[in-house]
Amino acid sequence: GGGGSGGGGGGGRSAPACAIYFGFSYTVNVAMGGSEGSKGREILNSAIRAVPADRIMIESDVSSDHDTHRACARAVGLVATARGWSYEHAAITTARNGMAFLRHSAASIGIAEEAG
Repeated sequence: GGGGSGGGGGGGRSAPACAIYFGFSYTVNVAMGGSEGSKGREILNSAIRAVPADRIMIESDVSSDHDTHRACARAVGLVATARGWSYEHAAITTARNGMAFLRHSAASIGIAEEAG
């Protein structure tokens, strides 16, 4: 019986796990009504706290190479403050998550990880 999509009759294969990560940007998230002490900032902080620690990343959301470091540093500070983490812990955690995201993305399209 019956419909469904996909081939084969239950050969034990399942769809690959989907790794979802959430990136936060000081440039965009704070500019969209998240100034310190505002309701928007509390909503933003709640959203940051709701993301599992192993799925949170930061983004610069700037187009200038000159501004990238500053924007990323501010995003790390945003995450650290919202989660009650030290700046260093937030930086290490988001960097580790970024690398995991890249490894997962590369593997999902068949790019082998280079040694070293």
